Amino acid sequence: MDVDRELLERLYQSRLEDLRGIAEQHDLSKSGNVEQLRARLIAALVLTDVDLSLEGLRANPEKGLSD
Repeated sequence: MDVDRELLERLYQSRLEDLRGIAEQHDLSKSGNVEQLRARLIAALVLTDVDLSLEGLRANPEKGLSD
């Protein structure tokens, strides 16, 4: 799994106002607290090839996310 480490670091270090701006740029919801928004952005922008839905996680119980 390839991860854009620079983007991940930027999202991890950004303040709420900056995260809201990033969400707006990508037409994503800006609602929620800083951690909810950060998680939403990471899921949408960094972990694009990982199915994080409950069904997706159940479908691959033995597959580690570190693969």
